Amino acid sequence: MDGPHLARRIPHGAGAPDRPPSPAPAALETKKLRMISLERLIDALASLLETRGYHITLSATDATAVTPRRLLAPDCLLPVLVRMAEEIWKQRAGQISFGLAIEPDGQALCGQRLRAVHHAPLSLIVLCTDQTLQAVADPQGVVTVEGLERHAETLCGATASQPATV
Repeated sequence: MDGPHLARRIPHGAGAPDRPPSPAPAALETKKLRMISLERLIDALASLLETRGYHITLSATDATAVTPRRLLAPDCLLPVLVRMAEEIWKQRAGQISFGLAIEPDGQALCGQRLRAVHHAPLSLIVLCTDQTLQAVADPQGVVTVEGLERHAETLCGATASQPATV
């Protein structure tokens, strides 16, 4: 089509308006990200479990329902899920860490407790956790702790009950 674009009154061959170039986005590590509140993280992941229809059971033979908030406690499955999410992100983005503060805890379900997440946006953790759960869930959305542990061994090269170094 030759000539001006009549509907928008843009003359033929008109260029983009003069604007200064946008600065390149900063790398994840250099952004000033605040530490994520563990309560906000638990709320977001509990919402993920509910909206996507995931049901986490402690074993394939014990289908006892445990509430998502209890499963996502810092001394239950939260450290395992967040560590697996971090590993998925590392595989896609390189050696970028979530800045996890995970400590050994003999009273915790998996032997570790999540104390803090220092360097990752909440949305990124939720998306990577969803990918982890998709890989482990059966067609009905059931995820077993044994399945999570097998996936963690494959993904991380170590058992899920070993704390990550910060």
